[in-house]
Amino acid sequence: MKLFPRFMVKILPFLLVILGYLNIRRYKNKFLYQIPYLMGSGIILTIYPTLAYDYSVPCVFCFILLVIYWEKCSNVNGNFRNFLVKYLFFLFIIIASFSVFVSEFIVIYGYILFSIIFILLSLLDLSVKSEESEFNALVN
Repeated sequence: MKLFPRFMVKILPFLLVILGYLNIRRYKNKFLYQIPYLMGSGIILTIYPTLAYDYSVPCVFCFILLVIYWEKCSNVNGNFRNFLVKYLFFLFIIIASFSVFVSEFIVIYGYILFSIIFILLSLLDLSVKSEESEFNALVN
């Protein structure tokens, strides 16, 4: 199965590292702003070609806690992006859980679509009001 050129697939982790670095520089090392990017890159890396070709939904379950943490720290009532990321992630998990009923191409393109949405939403600068200092249990 060949969906993308080999070079594009092999360079993907390096592109994600570069995008992550730019995202960190943009938001001045604030962990809270990295969560949608981490979700997007985590989703797209689950479909990275390995010998097993396992597009495993349980691999992205670890992001559930980050989404809950992000919701608590962010001003969800005033920002549509936060609302969208939170519910799109849970929608992704539900859809991906039933992916055994559709073709492999649809599963791969669905994973790619959701990951691109999360990565792009993390790069948008919509001035999120953060209350991360109140919820610093993960840092200390």
